Amino acid sequence: MFRSSPYQESSHADRQYNSAADAEPVSAPGLGMSFAPVTPGAVGGVRDQDGAVACALLNTAQQAGGAHRDLDGGTGRLPEAAGAFCGPSPLKDSAAGSLFPGGRLITPLAVNAGRQEHGESAPAARPGWPGADEQKEYDMNGPRVLSTVMEIETHERGALFSARGARFAVDLDPFLNTDLFRMTGPVFAPHPHAGFSAVTYLFDDSTTRFHNRDSLGDRSLIEPGGVHWTVAGSGIVHDEVVEEAGRLGHGAQIFVRLPETAEQDAPYGMHFTPQELPSCELAEGVRIRVVAGDAFGLCSPVREAAGSHVYDLVLAPGTRIEIPVDPGFRGFVMTVAGGGRIATPVNRGDLGPAGLAVFEPGTGAVELEAGGQGGQFLFGAGRPLRTPAYMYGGFCLSSRARVAEAVERYQSGAMHGLLTAP
Repeated sequence: MFRSSPYQESSHADRQYNSAADAEPVSAPGLGMSFAPVTPGAVGGVRDQDGAVACALLNTAQQAGGAHRDLDGGTGRLPEAAGAFCGPSPLKDSAAGSLFPGGRLITPLAVNAGRQEHGESAPAARPGWPGADEQKEYDMNGPRVLSTVMEIETHERGALFSARGARFAVDLDPFLNTDLFRMTGPVFAPHPHAGFSAVTYLFDDSTTRFHNRDSLGDRSLIEPGGVHWTVAGSGIVHDEVVEEAGRLGHGAQIFVRLPETAEQDAPYGMHFTPQELPSCELAEGVRIRVVAGDAFGLCSPVREAAGSHVYDLVLAPGTRIEIPVDPGFRGFVMTVAGGGRIATPVNRGDLGPAGLAVFEPGTGAVELEAGGQGGQFLFGAGRPLRTPAYMYGGFCLSSRARVAEAVERYQSGAMHGLLTAP
C-alpha cells in the first residue's frame, strides 16, 4: 500500500548527456570535497586505490573514531564499507579526500571507459561497449541488440555483507545501479539519498525480514518477496537492517533515476507485501513476479515518475520465456541463481552464475532460456532519460547546483533524521 504523498506523473524534455569535457570535479559547499558527473560508459562519484567504485564519501573523523553522529545526535555505527548503500557523512571533511575504512584514500573522480583521467587508469572498455564520448545511439525502429553480456564480481565487506553488481561501470540508464546482496547483520549507518529512487526487494529465499526506517517516519518490515520503494526526491534519510542477526537477507538494491522534473519533488515511500505484488506461473516451470511496471496482464501497484519495469523471473531447467519490451526501452538482466542464455533478434549470449546483460532500444522481445540447473533472473527495463547525472555520495541529480542544494538541505537538517521525523 502507499505510505505517503500521492504520485504525480511528470513529463520531461529529452536531453543530451553531458560531455566528457564537462567532467571535472566540482566542490560541494561545506564538505570540503568535490563531486563529478556520471557519463554513459563511465563512473562518477569516487574510486578507491584498488579501482573499486564506492558511492559513499567517508571522512577521517569516521575512520579514526569508528562512529559518527547522525542528524538526531545519536551515534551511528561506522559502515564497514562504502558502496551503493552508503551516503556522505554529516560530518565536515577538511581534506581533499576521505579515508576508506582500512586507510585507503578515496578521491572524487570521473572515469571515462578506456581513458586516462586524473592520472589514473580508467577501466577498460567492455566488448561492444563504447566510451563516453562515442556513445552509440540505437534506433528504436531497428532490431533490438545486446550491448553488454558479462560476468560481474562479488564484493565482500566483512563477514556480514556481500554484493554483486555493475558498480556504476556499465551504463544502465534509466537505472543507476543494481546490486544483488546478501546481508546477515547490521552493516550500514543511517544515510541520505536525493534525486532518485532507492529500491529494496527481498528474494523468496531470504530467511529473515528487513527493518526499514526513514525520516518520513516509516517503520516497516520488508518480507521475503516484498519491496520497499523509496522515492528520495528532494531528500530522505533511511537505513535498513535484517530483523534477525545471523539470518540471511537476500535481495536486490536498485537505484532508479528520476526525470529532471521529478528529482526535486517531495520524497515518499511505497511498501508492498509479496501478496500485493502480482505473480503467476506463465507456463509450466516459468514464474514471474512483477515488482514494478506491467507484464503479461499483471500490473504492479508501484507508481513512480520513471515508469520503470522490474520483474523477478524463475525458470525451471530448459524452459524459456519471451518478454515483450517497449521499442523505446532499454534495460538489463542479472542472474540471481543458476544460469542460462539471453537473446534478442540480433545477438545472444550466455548468462553464467554472475551474469549481466544490457539490451538497447529496438524492436523485438528479449528471450531468456534457463540452463540445466534452472535459473532465476532479475529483469529491469525503462525509457532512458539521457539527462546529465551528477553524483555525490547518496545524491544523484541532473546538475551540480542541484547536488549542492541537496547537500545543503542535508547539512541543515531539512531532511530530518530517523528520530526527528515530522
